[in-house]
Amino acid sequence: MKWRWRCTVNEGLAEAGLVRRHRLEPVREMACLIHEGSSDRLTETYAALQQWMELNGYGIAGPVREVHIEGYLTNSNPDTHITEIQIPVTKEAVCS
Repeated sequence: MKWRWRCTVNEGLAEAGLVRRHRLEPVREMACLIHEGSSDRLTETYAALQQWMELNGYGIAGPVREVHIEGYLTNSNPDTHITEIQIPVTKEAVCS
């Protein structure tokens, strides 16, 4: 499995080892949901967001993003971690 981690960084940050800088393209619309708690249960939040997208006629339009608002770097208690899931979306055409 290949993972890509992204965060806001200083332009002068040097790349090293597995760490690489990437500029994300702007996105017109996103489906977003805040996950509170351990990352072990993130799949449940993803499932809820994907269900909302399907019910409302949205499809995925780019790479998924996770913003770790409160995590291991700032808080050792995983039950209080906060992650925002962002999925670029586009309204899917409806066939009649």
